[in-house]
Amino acid sequence: MNLILCCTPLQVLIARKIIELHPNEQFFGVMFGGVWDKKRTLYASKLAEVCNDSMNIDTGKDLKGLDSLKLMRQLKNKITHKSFDKVFLANLNSLWLQTYLSHVSFKELYTFDDGSDNIFPHPNLLREPNTFKYKLIKAFIGDKYNVHKLFKKIKKHYTVYPNYKNIVSNIEAISLWDNQIDCDIDGEVSFFIGQPLLNTKEENISLIKKLKDQIPFDYYFPHPAEDYRVDGVNYVESELIFEDYVFKNLSNKKVIIYTFFSSVAFNLLSHPNVEIRFIRTSIPRWQFCYDSFPDLGLTIYKEI
Repeated sequence: MNLILCCTPLQVLIARKIIELHPNEQFFGVMFGGVWDKKRTLYASKLAEVCNDSMNIDTGKDLKGLDSLKLMRQLKNKITHKSFDKVFLANLNSLWLQTYLSHVSFKELYTFDDGSDNIFPHPNLLREPNTFKYKLIKAFIGDKYNVHKLFKKIKKHYTVYPNYKNIVSNIEAISLWDNQIDCDIDGEVSFFIGQPLLNTKEENISLIKKLKDQIPFDYYFPHPAEDYRVDGVNYVESELIFEDYVFKNLSNKKVIIYTFFSSVAFNLLSHPNVEIRFIRTSIPRWQFCYDSFPDLGLTIYKEI
């Protein structure tokens, strides 16, 4: 049996495609999460329906410090399957995933994308503290792994970004959609993909109003962290992540996506019915995200 670990709805979407590539193998799926809203619950069920067995692990919404570590330490008591042939995961630096792997045995390790971090220089996916305190924490929770130990074990990386250099050299391309797209296009629709880039609700609301005045998008697809709404903006309220929303509802439309640098844009960049228009913000701390655009062959549609 194989083990596949997911932490986000997008990872579930990718995991389902990976499982399709192994039709004669059994999978045990695990969905991690601290906030179990309708969207996470839906995608946990989507993972479960393609696995032979599965479980959900609540990482604690508001737990911090010692309480969070105690919950992590108890993880070993929840593990029912102890031995696997292959393990598939995206987040090498997750303490939860490292701890889980510390209590099972496996023969081969495979990874897959966790959004666009995989193609940007110095990705967060390979960052991990190297302090004495952090090592004590890992000892307390029973985590015997670190990012570099796991990275050395990777046999192959599955990516939805085959045209870009990845942090893992041995890659296999997968597509999130059916490559046989042959629907006739009947009109177009545009969206802005929400990203709360500023520190306060008021600042982010002001930014959305600025976007509304300068960019002619039809609908706004909010980020899960955006717990506010702006009058006059047409919001899409959906339990689906945007990629799924496009696949299921807009197969016969040309879709124009306005975005700062959301992973959604990179996930759909090669879709034949999708056009991506990148918006450059003047917010200083996010300028590094645009520094790699020339190397990635990306252009800015508009600056605000």
